[in-house]
Amino acid sequence: MEHRTMNATASLAASITQFQLGRAASGADWDHVLALRYRALLQRGDIAENASQRHGDEHDLALHAMTFLLRRNGQPAGTTRTMLSANHRRWPVPATAVFQREIDEALGADATFIEMGLTAVGPAPQDDPRTALFHLFKAAVVHGMLENADWVITAVRENQIGFYGRMFNMQILSGPETLPGLLHPRVLMGLDFRDQMRILEKRIPTLAVTPADLDEFAATGCVETSLRPLAALEADRRPGRDRRPNPR
Repeated sequence: MEHRTMNATASLAASITQFQLGRAASGADWDHVLALRYRALLQRGDIAENASQRHGDEHDLALHAMTFLLRRNGQPAGTTRTMLSANHRRWPVPATAVFQREIDEALGADATFIEMGLTAVGPAPQDDPRTALFHLFKAAVVHGMLENADWVITAVRENQIGFYGRMFNMQILSGPETLPGLLHPRVLMGLDFRDQMRILEKRIPTLAVTPADLDEFAATGCVETSLRPLAALEADRRPGRDRRPNPR
């Protein structure tokens, strides 16, 4: 009996999916990041094949950029990059090359914002690929908290508009436009960080960032991330559903 109980416990532990989100730091981290991007963009038809099977750009090593690697049970599962454009210093970010007018009109000339981009999710047969997007979005939340941002923006494929709107309370800021280096158009979406973040973190508690989380990130480059089942998150967004947090 004891042997069966131990086996059941070991089986349950093995079935639990654990995610870790951290800044890409080592050469091995960057190799995973560039490979994840390449495979995702190639699969979507956004880039052509190249011999290195890696994808990067001139923004990767910018001082106002942070590149994150998400691991699932220790294995690379996804990546994203966040970039700062501060009201006191307008560093270059990819979106402004195409969407400058829309950004000025929607955010205002004095807004500090974080651009989230080059988001890629690797294959994970046991998970809905959207699960990784929730964990990756926390990268933008962390960077936004560190910089006291007003907005978070990202350029998404047209078939992702509904997901980012429903799940992350993001609004459409532009029509479809083609970004440099990508073949298929993107639509700019934005989250009013100051107005919507408290609402969002009540519905998706894993996106909440505490002072302790920021201290941990400053010390280790990593931040804790966990997630309710995706079906429960989607149920919260059904019309007529009471969206107040469960008091239990």
